[in-house]
Amino acid sequence: MATRGEMVSMLADIFGLPVTAVDVADRALSEAGLRTKSSRGRSATQMSGDDVVSVAIALAGNWGVKAAASMVAQLVALILSDGRMEPIADNDDDNRDKEPAVAVIKNLSKKEILSAPLLVPYPRNILQMKESFGASFAEILQVLNSENASKFRATTVTMIPDFPGASIEFAYRSHWFTIRFGNGIDDVLSDNLDHCEGYTKIVLRHRRLVRLAEILKA
Repeated sequence: MATRGEMVSMLADIFGLPVTAVDVADRALSEAGLRTKSSRGRSATQMSGDDVVSVAIALAGNWGVKAAASMVAQLVALILSDGRMEPIADNDDDNRDKEPAVAVIKNLSKKEILSAPLLVPYPRNILQMKESFGASFAEILQVLNSENASKFRATTVTMIPDFPGASIEFAYRSHWFTIRFGNGIDDVLSDNLDHCEGYTKIVLRHRRLVRLAEILKA
């Protein structure tokens, strides 16, 4: 785990921002109770996955110091609603949008995702989603920082603060999984967005998520 200073420095590099800007945003989240209070010196506090998630959301949203805390608080608190899994055509990541030969799409209830007997091929024994979006986001980073990281492909975190809603998507073996949080995320994931004008869509893709997970190794 990284100290606060290490986390700030690494986040500045990941998001291409000045360290001072990340430092200011991080302090504002700490004051709002959205980041662990840190100590200095040899016993400097180690930042958690939840801390990395809170600051990363604030930086990705680019709301400014005054608005960031309330936006982050709203997003991390979103409750898991449901999910789905669908086969990948030809087991090829690039063919995600193509119709599979046998389009067997299974809807996943909240209970199935969180606590039902292990589903095949849903990897609940490796990736254990939580009740809230923030905690589930942190869980994704933990997995991408583990020996199981190579088993997950094309991981994506999407946030829609206007609805609000969020989703976590990933490929595991021969299936795509989408886990949804909050309300309204279905509107954004659909092909018809005519009625969704003016929304803000924040997307963190696999490569950046892997870099965020590296903060947990520092």
